[in-house]
Amino acid sequence: MDPVEPAAALPEVTQDVPDADTLKEVAGRLVRDLDLHQCSIKECRAKVAVACGMEPDGLEARKDEFSALLKEVVESLEAKKASQPSSCSEELGAECNKPRRAYLVTLSHTDKEENSDGQKLVAPGTYTRAQVKDFFLGALASTQSSRELPLTFTHMAVFQERHASGEVHYHVAVLADKSFRFVALKRQLLAAHGLASHWSGKTDGYAGCIAYCYLPSPTKAVEELDPAPELWPSTHPPLSEASRGYVSAKNLEVHREEQRRKRAAKGKGEQRVREVDLWPIIIRENILPDEVCGEKLMSYAKRSGGRALVEFYFANWDKLPAIVAKSWKTEKVEDLVAAAAQSRMDILAGACSAECTCGGQWADFARDILCQNGHNPVQWCKAVTDSLLAGRSKGNLVCHAGFEGNEGKSFLFRPLPLVFGEDNVFVTPPKSAFPLLGLEKARVVWLDDWRFNEDIVSWAALALSSQGRRICFPAGHLRYTKDDPIFITTLQADLHALKGKLKQGDVDMMVKRLKVFEFKHKVNIPSQVAKGCKSCFANFVLELGQARSHRSEPAKREATSSGETPEPKRMLCLAWTVDDVCRYIIHLELGHVIEAFRENGVDGRMLASLSEADLISELGLKPLQARKVKDRLT
Repeated sequence: MDPVEPAAALPEVTQDVPDADTLKEVAGRLVRDLDLHQCSIKECRAKVAVACGMEPDGLEARKDEFSALLKEVVESLEAKKASQPSSCSEELGAECNKPRRAYLVTLSHTDKEENSDGQKLVAPGTYTRAQVKDFFLGALASTQSSRELPLTFTHMAVFQERHASGEVHYHVAVLADKSFRFVALKRQLLAAHGLASHWSGKTDGYAGCIAYCYLPSPTKAVEELDPAPELWPSTHPPLSEASRGYVSAKNLEVHREEQRRKRAAKGKGEQRVREVDLWPIIIRENILPDEVCGEKLMSYAKRSGGRALVEFYFANWDKLPAIVAKSWKTEKVEDLVAAAAQSRMDILAGACSAECTCGGQWADFARDILCQNGHNPVQWCKAVTDSLLAGRSKGNLVCHAGFEGNEGKSFLFRPLPLVFGEDNVFVTPPKSAFPLLGLEKARVVWLDDWRFNEDIVSWAALALSSQGRRICFPAGHLRYTKDDPIFITTLQADLHALKGKLKQGDVDMMVKRLKVFEFKHKVNIPSQVAKGCKSCFANFVLELGQARSHRSEPAKREATSSGETPEPKRMLCLAWTVDDVCRYIIHLELGHVIEAFRENGVDGRMLASLSEADLISELGLKPLQARKVKDRLT
């Protein structure tokens, strides 16, 4: 607490049991020099007891009386302080002493040359916005040298305002990487630059600090706002964005309750319930999108939600499951966006650290199933990783063909929804008007127990899909251009069977595009293992699928002085498509960079013309990777 006036000498009191008036007088003089945010009531009671000639614990028996008395003294001092006119920013009201990440700092104009402690004061208008910004960064740097984990500012905005007299003051919004107390910075600004500052916090954090300076109000016209504030760093978001706070389920619920109380004060009833108002309730009550989520919501509404909520649920009963699902997507939208930005292989690698749910048995069963059917587990894992890397393309559609069923062909693919998420795996389409609806949102396609049937999916759509080509559906309104890998389980008999209007040549052509693994031996898998295991699947596939092959390498040939492919080698790859180039890149075990080749449409002719420098600068390869691509081009 800042002192209101110099403390007078304390009276010498020697009585053993001071009365209430004496305690009040001594406490009133003491608290002016105490920081009550750092000094506890017990410490304050001990100091008053000593000042009254008693032992430090002499007032323990009267602690309730002393607490009430101290509260009265503090309120009296605060009232006196508030009634005094302030002449500098040191006295702009009670400052926030709770550690915060964001502060609004005011540098007010002052005509004084010194403050009450004799420190030099400088009018803020003496400095520019950029200088004020540098002063704050310098004050931060000079106060963090002794910290093991130094505090850093992440954002800052300096706003200039003018009084009616034309004198300048500043508002500075600062945001740090963690909560901090401002006292050290405040002292450094005063000592180094003569700037007296007042630090306060906003309930909505940095956005509230920015909004205070950026948005007009009934007492601040648009013309009075700073048209060119100093923003730091250069990546600082626009003020139109920075002035809007983060919206969460919790603060949305708080806002609605505040509005309910304000309406009640005006004699009005609760506002109409909207779908978004269910979001906080669903998250807080952990109501999942299952078959009884509507009943759970109504049970809560009857118990604690009030009439408006009950009426909303009753009128929108059929929509409740969709609202619950939408609420959880909203709650986890940042995670969903981050996952969408990851490659399929990144997601698979991330699943390696997931908790095992099968006691390590899934990989043992997978290995046994493959070996019993004459398949090398390394080859199967490589086929899966190649498919995940290259996406849907000729030769990269992994197909399990059984003979009677129960051979474990679906067991090997069952962890796919666990790894990529149920909503991101498109499963076998039903026979309906729009069988492929939802495919556009998937990351992986799993056609489990599939039958090649033109009555469900047209042959043209299936053929285009197997080549990585564009598909239009339904009725041409949606274009599917993604490269989601396709995994298939079917029966050997159905793999070659004719369905609908298909001809034998059509079926044979499709089969040639698949990488088929046949399964003949029946297996009996425990139920807890049959469900699949995210962690074991990911570790099994990556450990074996990325094992180095020892194929012989083609002889190394020299490049031209320009770094381009020599003419004999150019002629061999000029006819390559983009898919051919991507397969070549995967063959070199550089599958993680094929997205750049696809995005830039690199076909054989372009690849032949690219130099190693082009591969590095334009497609993001490392020097050794670029050399490998050019040297082994055959």
